[in-house]
Amino acid sequence: MTTTQTFSKQARTAYLGPEASFSHQAVVEALPQSEPVPLPSFGAILQALQESGSSSGGYDYAVLPVENSTNGSVVQALDLLAKCGLDPETSQYNDVEVVDEHYLEVHHCLFVSRAWAEQRLEQETLEYIQHHNGISELTNLNEVLQQLNIKTLYSHPQVWGQCNNFLSALLPPGRVERVDMSSTSAAAAFVAGTHKPQKSTTNSPPITNEATESHPAGPSLEEPCGTAAISSALAGEKHSTDLLCIAQNIEDEPGTNTTR
Repeated sequence: MTTTQTFSKQARTAYLGPEASFSHQAVVEALPQSEPVPLPSFGAILQALQESGSSSGGYDYAVLPVENSTNGSVVQALDLLAKCGLDPETSQYNDVEVVDEHYLEVHHCLFVSRAWAEQRLEQETLEYIQHHNGISELTNLNEVLQQLNIKTLYSHPQVWGQCNNFLSALLPPGRVERVDMSSTSAAAAFVAGTHKPQKSTTNSPPITNEATESHPAGPSLEEPCGTAAISSALAGEKHSTDLLCIAQNIEDEPGTNTTR
């Protein structure tokens, strides 16, 4: 949408989920009075919108990303939009049409598990990060990342190219494994669930002598490793109890990274 639109509160807008994805953020900006509804894929979104034309209680709108200023076209979305049209014989989604466009400023944040940060960082450092919602000075940020010992990074595959400068300088591929996720919000949800204290249970089976002999106890030679996610600020807000923002606006050329 080129401008913020006003619609009935009953309007429902489908987007690529889960909650707190950049598509969700686009719905909030462009259609603030509609009800955002996450769906698992672009195909599911268009199919749901197509079927809504002949049924009640369906979807009124959908928001799809088609192009990013850094990474270029979102090919899968464009391929599906090419199947929209008014001719039922040639168009798979003949009841779906493009009505407007919206440009979303994309800002990426680096998050770690709050529980992990509390284990690894001094209280003064934690308080500074929480008060300033991250660290902006690269030297201090590099020191904190070393203390956190981040070895695995989760995000959507398009993010790697959008944050290349930051990642090359502070979390290079040779030192940190990159794991592709279905969305940035899925990455945030995953990291939010890591490093939490394990609850003990009285029903746990005892360790037998045989097990002890097969796997003798001893000190670990490897230092515990941390995980991190690159996600939107909206995802951080959703998981604020379990995530800590270490750095904001880590995309290349902040302020110019947009998705249409």
